[in-house]
Amino acid sequence: MSSRQAKQEEWTEDLLKPDDADYRFSAYFICDWTTGAIAPSPAADESRRRRAEATLDAFALNAPERCKARWRELAAFRRRSAHEKLDDFNNRYFVEDPAA
Repeated sequence: MSSRQAKQEEWTEDLLKPDDADYRFSAYFICDWTTGAIAPSPAADESRRRRAEATLDAFALNAPERCKARWRELAAFRRRSAHEKLDDFNNRYFVEDPAA
């Protein structure tokens, strides 16, 4: 079975679509910046937690290399210059924008 077929078999209506207009990362997930791991938000209702878990599993979002990449991005964000904006941050949706 090809990896594409495997992904198609894992597809479910529960998978989140981050490009949906009403999607907000913090409504579904939290990020542990000490490890880069993502987990369902404890504040989310049961439906949102189920969808978060399905998305984490289907896309292996907590694979070690992905966690490490998130951690590196946070380190880079912390070193940014004063003129850089949150929108310049690759993982900006993990961080609440104080201007929003």
